[in-house]
Amino acid sequence: MHAVPTLAETVASFDGRSSDYDDSRMHQFFAQQAAEAAAPEPGQTLLDLAGGTGLTARAALPALRHGMALVADASPGMLRAARHADPRLLVLQVDAHHLPLRDHAVDLLTCVTALHLFAEPLRALRQAVRVTKPHGRVVFTTWSANGWSHGRRLRAAATAERLTCTDPHAASGTPEAAARLAEAAGLMDVQVRECRHREPLPTSAGIWEHVLGTPQAEPVRAAPAAAQQRVRERFEADLTDVEHVLLLVSGVPQTSMPSR
Repeated sequence: MHAVPTLAETVASFDGRSSDYDDSRMHQFFAQQAAEAAAPEPGQTLLDLAGGTGLTARAALPALRHGMALVADASPGMLRAARHADPRLLVLQVDAHHLPLRDHAVDLLTCVTALHLFAEPLRALRQAVRVTKPHGRVVFTTWSANGWSHGRRLRAAATAERLTCTDPHAASGTPEAAARLAEAAGLMDVQVRECRHREPLPTSAGIWEHVLGTPQAEPVRAAPAAAQQRVRERFEADLTDVEHVLLLVSGVPQTSMPSR
């Protein structure tokens, strides 16, 4: 198991990233993909769960027209950025594990690049299914075990030092595992497809520090300085373009809801 950051740690991290989060082409691309998969229609209500700056909600707004887009997130900084980006968005500061919404409150629900941050992903997804109408649609993403080339590089570089860095996406990072998770949450007619986004690495500055700070790098952080330096040298030796790979999962809530 990989260590999941606490809610307070996650909030602090994303508060700090709120001013430039939307600059990422990767974030923009996956938000657009999720919005299209949700297939919003005029007059519907969409909830962007753990939606941050509301990128997915904003991508859906033109199709919703006179409908409503709600962004729910634990980070007040991200929600302020969402409202600044588009005042039409409604925002709600909330823990995804405890949604203060009635059953069947929304037509559509999206949750993009957030599953790995939840202490209990299945519980959060069951909350998502609970608040979505039976004939609505839930769309969520999970990082593919074949993606995030920086993570793969770290694990390979650490192995040479007999250090084992866990893959934080192994549990849900295959199409079969993602589909099982969706069904356990109460979704049917589940579809899973892979989305890839490759972008050039403009600079290697800060990449090692970022990767070293992730939960999966804990064995490297605990290693002697000399071993840690060797891992860094191997990691940086072939640092090239970044390929982000997501599994985009969609489904329809069952009429009979799972336990909360």
